[in-house]
Amino acid sequence: MKEIEKECQMIRETTIKTAQKTFQPRAAEIDEIAKVSGSSSLLLLAQGVDTLCSVWLGGIEAARGLVYLAATRVDAGLEGAEKRSTLAKFYASNVAMKVTTDAVQTLGGYGYMKDYPVERMMRDAKVTQILEGSNQAQRLVVANHLFRD
Repeated sequence: MKEIEKECQMIRETTIKTAQKTFQPRAAEIDEIAKVSGSSSLLLLAQGVDTLCSVWLGGIEAARGLVYLAATRVDAGLEGAEKRSTLAKFYASNVAMKVTTDAVQTLGGYGYMKDYPVERMMRDAKVTQILEGSNQAQRLVVANHLFRD
């Protein structure tokens, strides 16, 4: 099981990178949309994008903490590594999906266009929920640990 946990670490790290890339400021995209739509970029920011960013950052940092904790336990061969690793996988992939979905929605119809990288990032985030066992299956693994430990 240790080898599988180490291999899965790459997917968890990719998940956080996807969320982080989505979170990074998209001022140029907001300005471009503002020009096309006739709105001001300040108006777009006033519509709650700034508060979404704070929620995204909290989720990303929490996911990063779980991933680091899991990696530390796996590398040290400590007890509970499988549970922490599984928790990190499904939490980080859910955060990535939430961040990318919100980012697509903030761009409106433009978010689904291939011209904007968030469209691809959302697809990448969805894949992380499915790879190495679906998140639903990962929850069962954690639940088994809760009643076994």
